Amino acid sequence: MEIFLFYHLVSYKSLCMKRYYVLLGLLLSIISGAYAQIPTLTVGDGSRDVVIDRVNTEVNIIGNIATTKITLTFKNNSDRTLEGTLTFPMPEGVTISGYALDINGKMRQAVPVAKAKATEVFESIQHRNVDPGILEQVEGNNFRTRIFPFPARGTRTIAISYEEALKLDGQHNLKYHLPLDYPNALSAFDLKVTVTASAEKPSFIEQPDGSLSFNNVGPSYIAQMHKEHYKPTKTLSIQLPKKINTVESVYAPNEDGSAYFLINDYAQPQSKAKVWMPKIDLIWDVSLSGLKRDHAKEWAVLDLFFKKNPNTTIDLKLLNTYFREAGTYVISKGNWNALKQKLQSLIYDGGTDLSLLSKSYLRNKMVKDVLLFTDGMSTFGDDALPVNANIYTFIAGQKANYVAMQQLSRSGKMVNLNATSAADAIQQISSTYYQFLGIAQSEVTQVYPAKATAIAGHNIVTGLIAGTAKQVTLLYGWNGVVSERRTVTLLRNNNPALNLHKLWAQQKINTLNQDYKKNAAEIADIAQQFGIVTRNTSLMVLESVNDYVQYDITPPEELMAEYLQLKKDKSVLEEQRITDLLAQAIQMTTNLKEWWGTTFRAQTRFPKPQKDISTRNQMVSEDYQVGTADAPPPPPSATAMYRAAPAAEEKRMEVRDEKSASTKDMASVNITDPARKAVQQYTVETQYTAGAAEMAKAPVANVAAALDGSAPGMPVVTDNISMDGLLGTYAWSTDIVGQVEGETDYREPEPVMPSKQMPYMIAIRMSKNPYRTYLSQRTENINKPTFYYHVANYFFSKNATDTAMMILSNIAELDIEDAPLMKMLVYKMKQLGKYEKELWCAKKVLEWRPMDPQSHRDYALALADNGQYQAALDNLYGILQGSYSPEAANRDDGIEEVIVMEINQLISKHRSQLSISKIDPELIKDFPVDIRVVLNWNHMDTDIDLWVTQPNGERCMYSAPTTTAGGRISNDFTQGYGPEQFLLKKAIKGKYIIETNYFGESQFVLSGATTVMAEIYLYYGSGKEERKVVTLQMSDAGNTTEGMLVGSFTF
Repeated sequence: MEIFLFYHLVSYKSLCMKRYYVLLGLLLSIISGAYAQIPTLTVGDGSRDVVIDRVNTEVNIIGNIATTKITLTFKNNSDRTLEGTLTFPMPEGVTISGYALDINGKMRQAVPVAKAKATEVFESIQHRNVDPGILEQVEGNNFRTRIFPFPARGTRTIAISYEEALKLDGQHNLKYHLPLDYPNALSAFDLKVTVTASAEKPSFIEQPDGSLSFNNVGPSYIAQMHKEHYKPTKTLSIQLPKKINTVESVYAPNEDGSAYFLINDYAQPQSKAKVWMPKIDLIWDVSLSGLKRDHAKEWAVLDLFFKKNPNTTIDLKLLNTYFREAGTYVISKGNWNALKQKLQSLIYDGGTDLSLLSKSYLRNKMVKDVLLFTDGMSTFGDDALPVNANIYTFIAGQKANYVAMQQLSRSGKMVNLNATSAADAIQQISSTYYQFLGIAQSEVTQVYPAKATAIAGHNIVTGLIAGTAKQVTLLYGWNGVVSERRTVTLLRNNNPALNLHKLWAQQKINTLNQDYKKNAAEIADIAQQFGIVTRNTSLMVLESVNDYVQYDITPPEELMAEYLQLKKDKSVLEEQRITDLLAQAIQMTTNLKEWWGTTFRAQTRFPKPQKDISTRNQMVSEDYQVGTADAPPPPPSATAMYRAAPAAEEKRMEVRDEKSASTKDMASVNITDPARKAVQQYTVETQYTAGAAEMAKAPVANVAAALDGSAPGMPVVTDNISMDGLLGTYAWSTDIVGQVEGETDYREPEPVMPSKQMPYMIAIRMSKNPYRTYLSQRTENINKPTFYYHVANYFFSKNATDTAMMILSNIAELDIEDAPLMKMLVYKMKQLGKYEKELWCAKKVLEWRPMDPQSHRDYALALADNGQYQAALDNLYGILQGSYSPEAANRDDGIEEVIVMEINQLISKHRSQLSISKIDPELIKDFPVDIRVVLNWNHMDTDIDLWVTQPNGERCMYSAPTTTAGGRISNDFTQGYGPEQFLLKKAIKGKYIIETNYFGESQFVLSGATTVMAEIYLYYGSGKEERKVVTLQMSDAGNTTEGMLVGSFTF
């Protein structure tokens, strides 16, 4: 088990009538398993205000079933109120089955709630500053609990419990492991271990201080200890010997006369030696998370493999964001030194896209043997599907999607190196084993494991048996043919601590998870009935009975009577879901029709005295490529080059061809010629200081394609890049230009590029080998998404597109189910024209946060970018038909106007490809506009305002939502993700300035500063539409006299 704990400092302050929270991150890492890492305690600002104060652990082992309950009390030594988030991986096949949180000094048990609903309720209640708690499963077999609040100078207590089926190792022992190396001394430490139904006395392989010993108490062996002001430093590791060719069985009767049963068949393994093919593929996961794998154990596995198979040929392939060949190695007499040196020189960088395996091996006609070493998490692509290959997967990382890896290894074997020795791992992959073929009796149903499961000796069987029959016959054989029958008599369970029903439910869920999409509804039903955390079911604790009534959540038993009485009396109003977005959208369509049909006359504005711009808080985009799927332009020359643009008959935005990228198109600015009293279009190719010319001429290596290197991780090339000077100030205007006449009294502020002042960016720009320098700088910035964002932008600017994408994809590796991080990638992929990845990222956000209208909108727009127009239309319209909590509906009030525009744009542009029979006709109306600007951002509880200043000086913003020229801005979003939209039906000639006013955000999270995406359209919905996409990260949050520059364009 690995626990990551983030504490959030919460304060409240009025800032322009908007709520402002400050969130402080605290990281607690407690990693267990046979190979636990050393726990660490880290606070976001370096402080250590929160500590684990007390730990009480109870371990109850009955036969091979271990139930662990850990009660943790946290102490907040600060004067600040904190929110906590724990994230922890669980062993293979194990899930959380119990969760409790202290409410008013008493532990309250959690109840199962649908995951999306639990998240929505938690966030609604959290804003009322009360005490909800939620525990959920996130990607892979990882779990997360959120607790609020940790009171200043106070404590909070949680309890988590789980059941684990222990399996025999190669020496016929059951082993139990639990880490106890906490990061600080504890006020109190209690540990109790009870072992029941063991024929032999258990023993400790490792224990906290050597004082523990088992005493025989009745049918059990018990060991316990109590310490005060104590810091345990070792792992609790217990060994339980078992005799081969014995059977343990038990059943527990149900109310209807049936019974759940458990059988442990400790049979001698029966196997046949596997014959390996003469050439084997070795796939090595070199993604960023590979840094955390146990490489020493991986080398040990390969060493034993080549001793057992001394003469073979290995085709090495590397996997991260890409999948590529890395050489062929001939192993002779077990000598694999050249291959080992190669593996030890690799560099770990980029996200993981396991779907590339499916795409590669599906093309193979010949079946191959494949060894895959990975941490088992696909962070930047779908999980791999079963392929035409015998894949043997080795997982040596703490976080893994075991279910997905088992599916991929269906024709081979998945080996969890966290719980298996290297020798046992080789034994498992070197043999094909006996199959379990079910149970003979027809009255036995719901049996797990499934038929035809290979059994490496120890077989754990659960199921349901009807009536009075208490004898079953296990069937075994080869290739589906029964060759052996073993009859087992079931004994009644008299130990209430053994929860056979939950163990059976967990086994059933593990089997159903093999096809989650097909079985999602059934998994949810089982989880709800048995109180088990799954991908779609969470455990939740609420503070008051009123909350259970309001949100229609069945409470724990101790609150049931009061709950039923309140429901009967109807003294507490249940939450009224908001389902009238369609009606609001129709009303907004009527408003838009009235606006669109109005003739506006722009007011003439005369020049004002020049403002002092030195105090302006400004920011511009560092994104060098806008709106194309190709690489960014090469760096500009060392001197500014100006070119007057010829006049055009038609006013329009210059847009690069989708298949090309031009520096002149990319860095454009309008410069006033004082001799002509007119603004003409010029192109500025960016000014550099001395030495930049040499840098610009030097190539940047495409590291993703390189194969050689000498440092751990991905290969590094050695091409030298001359970078003698620093990048200078950019003259920039968001790459959007057109023809313009006349004057404007607005003086564009000189933009600044904050990332260029970052030490790591200065070092990279000065380096002769930027990629090597990036790797050296990564050590101190490895968990900072802005680091990868900035560095990727640099490599994009040097046409090193593959390398840039690999670096950018690291953001997906930084945390599990982090919606702000993934939304950052959605925006960046859209801007870069990487539409398939945009769709994948948007789909992930939708899976994690289906309660947010903006998640559905992002996904719909990604579908449209991928040419799936009908699906895009259906998803956009579905937002208006959805059901939302009052808090979400209030937060996103006004999104209907944005969606109405996007629905009608799809219909106008792709009507011949669409079925619109399900769309309410009152929504349909062509709304062609000359200018449309949409602003989105990736953090919830963030207040960013869109400002658009017209050529006549009028600014359209939340306090002035319309202009005399007909400009209009949508509702002001102060808590959600946006979007905010500016529309202008008939544009006036001149320069338009796009700014944001950044009031701040309520949280400081792993995803760093808020990322903003601006979409700028000319001739939207007209058939000759042009779009540019800009992304940038906000900084210097706060109320400013002026806004932050996003960009400018002329019309």
